[in-house]
Amino acid sequence: MTETVAEKDREVIAVAPHPIEIEFFSKQSNKTTKLINSDDGFKVEGAHRWYEYKFIKPVYLSSLKIYSSGYDSWDKFEVEVFHSDQTTHHESITVENNVVSLDLGKLALGFRFRPDARWIAKTEILKVEANGLSLDEFHDYEWSIKNLKKRELQVSEGERKQEELKADEIARVSNIKGLTSEVGKLTAQ
Repeated sequence: MTETVAEKDREVIAVAPHPIEIEFFSKQSNKTTKLINSDDGFKVEGAHRWYEYKFIKPVYLSSLKIYSSGYDSWDKFEVEVFHSDQTTHHESITVENNVVSLDLGKLALGFRFRPDARWIAKTEILKVEANGLSLDEFHDYEWSIKNLKKRELQVSEGERKQEELKADEIARVSNIKGLTSEVGKLTAQ
């Protein structure tokens, strides 16, 4: 595969994963979708049902956090992440300090979660935070990695050439000392 001039000279600075904004989700008017990055006190009842989220375009999902109240440390949430390669990640995650966390690192089409059933306690889902990169940011990240690897090769090649030059310099200095010694002997004769 050959690179075009624009691709070769492309300089990209990688963006760190960040909360994915609600604009990247389908069904933005749904109550569950309004939980995305919600800091305004919006919350929904924590029922034993699937809370589903789908992206409009694939998103590089690096982590998922679900903030809740009323769940104990032995309660678990089932979490499923649907990857763009048509695989599904399924995990049962324990609640820690009212937060369920999952670290990922794949292009995702969406995700869903289902809390354990609680009969007596009042449970609530307070906020859902999906962290990662948009598809464009992900491609920029790929370019950054490619450019970084290219620069690493250039630095390695420069270091190798520098070592060769040092070895050549040492050989030349040694040769000069030998010639100076010879000149001194011949002059003395």
